[in-house]
Amino acid sequence: MAGLAEAVQGAVGQPASVRIGIVDSISPLVISAQGATFNDVGVRDGYIPQVGDSVALLGQSSGAGSDPASWLALGAIQPSTAAPARSETDTQDALTSTTSVTYVTTGTACSTTFVAPNSGRVLITWRAGLLTSGGAAEAYAAPQINDSTGATISGAADNRAISNPFGSTMNFGSSTLVESGLTPGETYTAILMHRTTNAASAALFVNREIAVIPAP
Repeated sequence: MAGLAEAVQGAVGQPASVRIGIVDSISPLVISAQGATFNDVGVRDGYIPQVGDSVALLGQSSGAGSDPASWLALGAIQPSTAAPARSETDTQDALTSTTSVTYVTTGTACSTTFVAPNSGRVLITWRAGLLTSGGAAEAYAAPQINDSTGATISGAADNRAISNPFGSTMNFGSSTLVESGLTPGETYTAILMHRTTNAASAALFVNREIAVIPAP
């Protein structure tokens, strides 16, 4: 597809068409133009599609009167006016606790809303001070991602959590992970979730923070 423009120029008798479309998504690249949706579109070298771009589409037909069989996005006529994805952070310093053995929010939720970048990938980083009210338990804190409807698309789990192996002694921890497969331009919420491993021993948390950073 990278050489489509040259192929059209050199193919005598194979007509070309031009349409103006809007980039609906970039992974995969989907462009809507004049009531039609194009899913198999090449991109001219140097053009990086952005959701919402108005683009010129060059199509190649196999013969006069036939619909183009292949399309090439030549570039943006008018760039997207959507706000670019950016880093988002929330910090909650107050002490809070839970006796839940499943992941829950506690106190004032430590959470932040963000817009997924064009890569569909974000770096999530979080930190907290953790301890328990007794030595026979551990405190865990892990991120959860919800979509704009509130549905969980990536739940909190012990294998991606920070924890306190010292029980009733305060321990400060932090971690990072990459969340992928997000829909570019869609709004999500990252929430710090918490639990204890023993309902008889409360897990306590302080100086909590969660941050979301667009990733390539």
